[in-house]
Amino acid sequence: MAAGALGFGDTTEVAFMPAPELDQAPATWELDIVRRELRSRDRPVALGGRAFELLEILVLAAGELVTKQHLMARVWPGAIVEDNTLQVHISAIRKALGADRRLLQTASGRGYRLLGRWTVRRKDVTPVPQMPAASIRPAAGNLPSTASELIGRSDAIQHISVLLTAYRMVTLTGPGGIGKTSLALEVARQSGREFDDGAHVIEFATATDPALVPSTVARALGLTFGESQASAASVANAIGDRAMLLMLDNCEHLIDAAASMADEIIRLCPHVVILATSREMLRIAGECIYRVPPLSLPPEGMKERSEVLRHGAIRLFVARTRSSGFDFCAEGTDLGAVSAICRRLDGIPLAIEFAAARAATLGPELVLARLEDRFAHLTLGRRTALPRHQTLRAALDWSYDLLLAEEQCLLRHLAVFVGGFTLDAVVAVTRGRIGEGSTVAEILSTLVAKSLVSVEGIHEATRWHLLETLRAYALDKLRAAGEAREAAQRHAEHYRGLVERRPVEGGLEACGKEISNVRAALDWCFSDTGDAAMGVALAAAYAPVWLHLAVLPECREAIQRALERCGPAVDPRIRMRLHIALGFVLSYTAAPSERSIEDVLSEGLDIAESLGDIESQILALWGLSTLRMRDGDNRATKSLAERIQAAAKRSGKFADIAVGNRALGTALHYSGRHSAARLCLEPAAAMSATAARGDYEALLLTDVRIQSRAMLSRVLMLQGYADQARIQAKMSYEQALDANHRMSICFTLRHALCATYLTLRDMPAAEAAVAQLVDAAATFKFARWASQGRCLEAMLSIRRGDFVDGTAQLKTAIDANINGGRSYCYPEMLGALAEGLAGGGRCDEALATLAAAVEWSERNDETWYLPELFRLEGALAPHTTVAGARHAERTFLRAIRLSRRQGALLWELRAASSLALLRLSQERHAEAHRVLQPVFDRVTEGGNMIDVQYARALLSRLT
Repeated sequence: MAAGALGFGDTTEVAFMPAPELDQAPATWELDIVRRELRSRDRPVALGGRAFELLEILVLAAGELVTKQHLMARVWPGAIVEDNTLQVHISAIRKALGADRRLLQTASGRGYRLLGRWTVRRKDVTPVPQMPAASIRPAAGNLPSTASELIGRSDAIQHISVLLTAYRMVTLTGPGGIGKTSLALEVARQSGREFDDGAHVIEFATATDPALVPSTVARALGLTFGESQASAASVANAIGDRAMLLMLDNCEHLIDAAASMADEIIRLCPHVVILATSREMLRIAGECIYRVPPLSLPPEGMKERSEVLRHGAIRLFVARTRSSGFDFCAEGTDLGAVSAICRRLDGIPLAIEFAAARAATLGPELVLARLEDRFAHLTLGRRTALPRHQTLRAALDWSYDLLLAEEQCLLRHLAVFVGGFTLDAVVAVTRGRIGEGSTVAEILSTLVAKSLVSVEGIHEATRWHLLETLRAYALDKLRAAGEAREAAQRHAEHYRGLVERRPVEGGLEACGKEISNVRAALDWCFSDTGDAAMGVALAAAYAPVWLHLAVLPECREAIQRALERCGPAVDPRIRMRLHIALGFVLSYTAAPSERSIEDVLSEGLDIAESLGDIESQILALWGLSTLRMRDGDNRATKSLAERIQAAAKRSGKFADIAVGNRALGTALHYSGRHSAARLCLEPAAAMSATAARGDYEALLLTDVRIQSRAMLSRVLMLQGYADQARIQAKMSYEQALDANHRMSICFTLRHALCATYLTLRDMPAAEAAVAQLVDAAATFKFARWASQGRCLEAMLSIRRGDFVDGTAQLKTAIDANINGGRSYCYPEMLGALAEGLAGGGRCDEALATLAAAVEWSERNDETWYLPELFRLEGALAPHTTVAGARHAERTFLRAIRLSRRQGALLWELRAASSLALLRLSQERHAEAHRVLQPVFDRVTEGGNMIDVQYARALLSRLT
């Protein structure tokens, strides 16, 4: 029914009667179509114009489904409207219905229906009387003209404009200087055109008496009341049915009076929409909150100039420096300093304007250097601004002075936290100053409501944080109150206890969130006024977390600083943990010339043995075995792995045994004992993800389960199980990705995928895996995996037939590896180098390279690749000696015997094929068949593998 079809004084109501299908009878609702008013038991409920129109359509549909397309066509005829705009208004209707929100149901992807029985009736009403003492001076609005472009707020303007069509009360909240007033004014300018009586701003900034709020509103609207005193009700009645947008600006210091005024207007003035700005919500019925965000900031590391300049904070900085007569862009100044300034100022427009004014005279670099004392330097506000907006300190003083004493106390103490905090941490720091946790939580919620503290999560994962500028201000207040040292002490005590008590499962991730707080605590502990002993204990406890996060340089620096502060009274367990952790970090970060790694780990091992700490012994032994493996000394590696396994058996813990199996299984594989290696690796690879000890995986920089599977794929490949090897290699890599474990990602790429595909000569898959390794090593900044990637790239070039360049690249990469103290898979790389030399016609050099590889393998007990080295030597022999064929046959037979002894069916098939080809060339067909057929018959997997296809084709020729 159209409202315009009714005569003056008639009201059409659509009244809700409880539907029998509902479990509980909700309150009676009335929709007054003429007055455009939704009422619950005769009390008006705030609802925006567009939302009202949507509700009217749904009510008149009498419970039938109304499609989204129909709703949008009726309410926004001819306009292109996005789904989220409709959803905003639907949310507003549900909010208005309150406890009866279930009446409005969604048909997923189709539309909406309104439940219940609604009846249409007509009745006569008397119009709302106007206050006779008041007169209204006609006005189209009193908004000030715009002085400058509002930068970086286009999305916010659009979103708030939509909210104003869905809700009758929208409040913009946010900390001081975030730009609430500027944003609200621009929204009012654009949205005010839709109201017959325009948009009006009511400025409360200079008002100090709550009782004067109604008269302030009346004066702004041109209302006069003669001798009578204006009240909220009288002002609302005087406004009556006028259609206007009211902007109530700066409500926070008069919050109760402003809320009462807004509530009366919403209740008595059906065609008024209110847009308010306040540092906290007004808390009236139907209010919609929009938290004004900081201006957008470029992420750290962004270099592309055009991309940086797209962000609102940077654009504002540039515009304000230009308005001051300094165009730093034209002068080619690096935007890095500007980006850093804006990030340090949290994207707060007021602070950025102050910084830009300073940069116009000092330059961005000098402003950035002085931001530690931002309140002394960021003072050049606009002369026409409110006093509290003329300096950064004044802007924050305004908010701070409005707080109660206990709120001020809590805000000061929050300054000790860096990068977020939990309620438990706040309670620990403020113990004895405010109250128990419930009291602290209540005050903290108040600070959130007043836009001084931000919330990061919900429920048990809730964290809060202060904007950096607010934190700097609160820290000044904390020092001025003489509370800084006590707060810092309690802050450090809390995080030491938190890290030491961390649970095995999920504890590393939880403590990783506190890395900024731990940094701050350590800085204080090791300062002149701090507690060094606490810092030593905290560094030792946090070492596994640093390693888990792969923050190696920071971990190294912190542990070395802690060891320097270790006195004779320090608990030997703490000293032991520091030495073991430092040994691991040094093994990944130290230069080859630093020979102290073994000494550091050995000292940690000695303490662990004296204390009978088996788990720490295992860790120290693992670190020492990693050093020996890096040096290519597999004989020493195997000896240390046997000690690890023995200690693990004494422990009896499954996780310890898995570490021992992983260590020994790897050493056995490299020494060519593949069956024994498989027996060790299979149970370690099969253990559940939760069985591994978090501390182990953090300190070892490895996931034992995943890396055991990666090594198992190599063993299976050499044993001739090509299909199973591929499956295990892919599975290990996917598990590493799922766990987001950086070291394991690189490990599985190198030792599982790359090794498997290169050895099986699957060139497309090998090229893809090597590219992934190179990319991951660069992303994670792992030097050793980057050097391995360069070796593999060169090996690929050689396999593709690019012998000259590939050989040169591989020789350079091998030399870099050796000079860097890394000899991983050295015989395999020398074998590839020999292939490249031979392909380039340098057969004598190739044989010499193979001889060096054989000597290395036998000396260091790294014999897993030795059969292939013998085969390569045999393939070269006919080209280098007179008796080459006889030497080749002997060498091929040697490769076959060694492969059989090792259980390496892949190497045996390859060597047997080479020998069969040689005998075929000598017309010894029967002998060739006898050597190849039995080996080929034992191959049960990998029918598409190149080696299998080659052997099959050769046998066809022989038969």
